[in-house]
Amino acid sequence: TTTGLIGTLLTQAGKRPFVGGNIGTPLLDFFADPTAYGAAVLELSSFQLDLAGEFRPDIGLLLNVSPDHIDRHGSLAVYTAAKMRLFTHQQPGDTAVLGADDPEVDGARVPAGVAVHRFGTGEGCAARIDGPLVRLRLDGRDEEYDLGETRLHSSVNRQNAAAGILAAARCDCDRESIAAGLRAFAPPPHRMAEVATVGGVRCIDDSKATNIGALQAALAGCEAPVVLIAGGRDKGGDYALLREVVGARVKRLILIGEAASLMRAALAPVVSCESAGDMADAVRRAVGATEPGDLVLLAPGCASFDMFSGYAERGRVFADCVLRLQAERAGQGEVAA
Repeated sequence: TTTGLIGTLLTQAGKRPFVGGNIGTPLLDFFADPTAYGAAVLELSSFQLDLAGEFRPDIGLLLNVSPDHIDRHGSLAVYTAAKMRLFTHQQPGDTAVLGADDPEVDGARVPAGVAVHRFGTGEGCAARIDGPLVRLRLDGRDEEYDLGETRLHSSVNRQNAAAGILAAARCDCDRESIAAGLRAFAPPPHRMAEVATVGGVRCIDDSKATNIGALQAALAGCEAPVVLIAGGRDKGGDYALLREVVGARVKRLILIGEAASLMRAALAPVVSCESAGDMADAVRRAVGATEPGDLVLLAPGCASFDMFSGYAERGRVFADCVLRLQAERAGQGEVAA
């Protein structure tokens, strides 16, 4: 989301950005015609940073660190070190943008002479989140951006927006271009996307929540009681880290996929759990456990490859199941009438 947003903000400012990397468009496409672009905005995974050699970003953003890909890296410490390689080869005059609300990121060490700017909810942040507002205090600029006028008003997307605003400001984008880009930007699919309302219950697709941190963030942004659909292919994370937020926000947990038994063992002490055979079964069980005003949230906290080709297919199947159930209930209502 942040990568695409920065691309939109730079486009509004006439910077002609290439947007790609781990989000789908390979960097080789940039080199096919580099004169067509004025900047490159890249999302880089820990896998890519492991192999990135002397890669050096002019502006490097690290949003947060939570357990992910432990099956590959072996430990959270090794995974974190891979993420921190983003800054290893930066030089004086470059910029590091850090998520101050994450203690691991806030304490990141960068080379001498690199300008460090932070975003988050703290008073000292250059891009400070204050309710629906992002207040930018940077290089003599004193600006406010109202996310209530955008599709970036969720708690997760307020963080993404603050990071994007800060990066765009460091790229010399003016206030009008940033504001226009924020209004124009549509978050990518499968990221806290509302699918439909079934019997007074909103059904939300956050299939892109493929790790523990993303699942935590999704739940933290939910104000209504949640029936959660989670599970998939385990990535080596510690599901016990979810106990606090699950205990506070989730009224029923519907488990799918290979990691179901691991998640049940970790979370059964704090929430009622049941297993589903497939996504259609999971959706029916989830909606059946709700009351009007509740949420059904697909936020798996796991990879999708045990049941689907990727998180996008998982999200599409969830949406199809929700819409079929909605149509079925509407038809039953018409017959009863």
